[in-house]
Amino acid sequence: MHRLKSNLVWVALMFWVGIAQVYWQLGPHIASYSNASLHTSAYEVLKGLTLLGSDILILLLGYFLSQKSHRESTIIKSWLNTLVLGVLASVLVALCTNQLAKVTVFHTDFFNAVFPLLRNTYPLIFGSLLGLILTAVINDQRFIWRRPALISIWLLMIIPLFWTPNIWGWTSNHLTLFYALLFVLGANVKQESHHRKWLLITGLGLLITVVLQGIMPFMSIDGRTASRFTTPTNIFTILAAYGIVKMTVDHLGQPN
Repeated sequence: MHRLKSNLVWVALMFWVGIAQVYWQLGPHIASYSNASLHTSAYEVLKGLTLLGSDILILLLGYFLSQKSHRESTIIKSWLNTLVLGVLASVLVALCTNQLAKVTVFHTDFFNAVFPLLRNTYPLIFGSLLGLILTAVINDQRFIWRRPALISIWLLMIIPLFWTPNIWGWTSNHLTLFYALLFVLGANVKQESHHRKWLLITGLGLLITVVLQGIMPFMSIDGRTASRFTTPTNIFTILAAYGIVKMTVDHLGQPN
């Protein structure tokens, strides 16, 4: 029964992340609002809540995968799987397009699959794999700067709050490094007995995020900053996701 509940949670989480990764790329009608209106506020809040799932997933992957051995084989297998699937997808897309677009489409998708880190593609996958490498270094008992490194990561997460666009260039298509650092934070999550404290932190993080997302369309002069806080890199979103993970890791089994 426990494993069933755990698997259901993982399936629900993957569905949550899938909405964030796919649904908004389809350009639904609600995403067309960009003026100062309640419709735009509802869009920003709804999108922000879906983006929360990505942060939770990466943190949980950091917590569970960092406990596994043979990290190198995991990294190599994941890259090879992505390479094979990416090449096959490139061939299929090229065959389905006209002659003029075939070369461009094939080269773009092919090189995205071959050089995912250099081209900053598939951030959820390769952010996690890069996070595995960083975790192996930072959590090594011989590494004496572990605590300062974790504090520095938190500072890197907080600083973008004061700049728009993101000072580190972490946008919706450039999140590999961000997810790698988030993975490291997840790898250092400890099971928490003080659930009330983290329930408060999570609640405040969600409340502040929703309020900021709701009022930004009315505070944005030209509409270009309406989505300033509707991003997985928003520190309040990160805190909410971190709190949720802190309270739930002891109730989850290893993902299959």
